[in-house]
Parts: sequence; C-alpha cells; structure tokens
Amino acid sequence: QGGDIRRICRVSAIIPVMFHATKIRLYPNVAQQDLIARQLGCVRFVWNKALDVKKVAWNMTGIIADTRQMRLISPP
Repeated sequence: QGGDIRRICRVSAIIPVMFHATKIRLYPNVAQQDLIARQLGCVRFVWNKALDVKKVAWNMTGIIADTRQMRLISPP
C-alpha cells in the first residue's frame, strides 16, 4: 500500500494544475452604485494614507515599515 501512495503522489506532481475562472457582470442600481463609489473612495483614502506613512518612515529611517511599526508611527 505504501508504494501505491508514493507512486500516486509522484504521478500527480507531473500533472499540471488547471485554474478555472468565471466572469460575471453586475448591474447595480443607483443606491448600490453610490455605496460602491463611497466604499472605493474610503479604501483609496486609507491606502493613500498608509502609503504616505510608509514613505515618511522610509525617508526618516531608510527602513520599510511593516504593519506593526506603522501602528506605532501613525496616530489612531
């Protein structure tokens, strides 16, 4: 039995992995469009703020700040 398992594993490592994707189209109503736009605006603001904090940390120390260090640098 042990030999069978090793043989199966060896064979399965050769078989390429196939990924499948499904595309869908959403048709949000006006209220949903507004909500999506506001959410993306908030995400963009937070991303830009975090990027600014990382740039300031880089300019001050020359070290790329990780998440834990960014919490110490940025005000809540």
